[in-house]
Amino acid sequence: PGTIVGQTAVERRGLQAARAEEGAQDTPPPLLEITDEIAQAAALVAEADAAAAAAGNSRRVTRRQAPTGTYWMQNIARKGIVPWGDNSTYAVFRNVRDYGATGNGVTDDTAAIKRAMNDGKRCGEKCNGSTTKNAIVYFPPGTYLISTTIPLPFGTQVIGDANNRPLLLAAPGFVGLGVLSTDEYTGGGTGAGPRRPAIRNIFIDVRGTAPDKNIACLHYQVAQATSLQNVELIAGPTQTGMFAENGSGGHISDVTFTGGAFGIWGGIQQFTAQRLRFNGCTIGVQVIWDWGWVWKSIAMTNVGTGFKLVPEGGGSSGNVGSALFLDSSFTNVETVVQITPPSSTPATGTTGLVLENVALSGVTKAAVADTSGAVLLAGGTSRIEHWALGPVYEGSVDARSFSAGGKVGNYRRPLTLTNDNGAYYERPKPQYESASVDEFVHIRDFGATGDGTTDDTASFQQALYASQGKILFVDAGSYLLTST
Repeated sequence: PGTIVGQTAVERRGLQAARAEEGAQDTPPPLLEITDEIAQAAALVAEADAAAAAAGNSRRVTRRQAPTGTYWMQNIARKGIVPWGDNSTYAVFRNVRDYGATGNGVTDDTAAIKRAMNDGKRCGEKCNGSTTKNAIVYFPPGTYLISTTIPLPFGTQVIGDANNRPLLLAAPGFVGLGVLSTDEYTGGGTGAGPRRPAIRNIFIDVRGTAPDKNIACLHYQVAQATSLQNVELIAGPTQTGMFAENGSGGHISDVTFTGGAFGIWGGIQQFTAQRLRFNGCTIGVQVIWDWGWVWKSIAMTNVGTGFKLVPEGGGSSGNVGSALFLDSSFTNVETVVQITPPSSTPATGTTGLVLENVALSGVTKAAVADTSGAVLLAGGTSRIEHWALGPVYEGSVDARSFSAGGKVGNYRRPLTLTNDNGAYYERPKPQYESASVDEFVHIRDFGATGDGTTDDTASFQQALYASQGKILFVDAGSYLLTST
């Protein structure tokens, strides 16, 4: 994973502590090692607080069993195998209810969820990576009370019921940084660079936590092959939706950030983000460093600063590379994008910007401004067809010019790639929410072994032919294919 120029992760954490002493308003949450004793104490406090709150609303506290849900993923047959990992009974799919989680909003479910995450000696703390023991940790509908941070081991997918998304609720005495954390530091400032985590179909709510603790819904330090989909992160005025101080690559789509001092705070090498909603955030996104980030179909409403592309602590330019905003809208926003003052001089670290097909409504200060207060692009109510700021290369890497803001070239979007509104066509990844289990075809029912050594090409092809009009389900395994 990439890092802020000249700083290790440990140095950044030291800087965060220093800024906290200075009273900086944009100080990120602290990192904390949670011992078993801390976790057990936090769980006791969480249940006591939940019982007291429930008693205040009713004469009798009832621990109701949460509904089980109707989503196909919970009930489909498990026919997969794990050919490597020295554990023939290893469970790829694990339902948190099977590990003791209740989802009733009163019982602390933290320990049960951690058991589901870690079952089978998985790759977690002090493990630099593994491909042999991936897992799906499934949450049926319900409210899951969480008292301490839950780390995701390497290769974990957290998936909730797509028809009735579960809620992960941070307890008032919550201890840790994020309710879920994809980050495992291995010492010496090195992160494991978690690859392949996926989180989808859940709510995370941290509004009930102590305001002075700056809790985040999600601590999302990730690397390649990562995704976040159909998630809502709900935060209070001093809290953060997503804290992502480091990492590289991935895809975020269909995520809503409700409230918070920040919707997203952090930096990462490169990301693609689609169909994100920011409602009532003080700052929608603060990017403290990046190489390049594509933002498409972003909708911000009632937000102070939409995108603050400014290094940590408001420092000089040089760490935020570029950002591209496509097919997006900003309503009742003060400033859409803020950057450090640009310079046409090469190698000075000017942040490159492109705004294309961006709608403004009630933007009170500026569409683009820098930290000196200069307005680079006016706000108001309008539509920005195309506007670019930064170095421009046309035809050759040697043909450099600099755009101080405005349209570059006469490029038009191909009609074959756009919808009726002129936006680039896009489609969410299907989750087959309305499908029943009998609409799925298992690939192993057609002779595919998934054992990593047998040639499964013919069986795989047979399953593809047989699944026309159905949904082909590739059971867990490693399938050796020798031809197209």
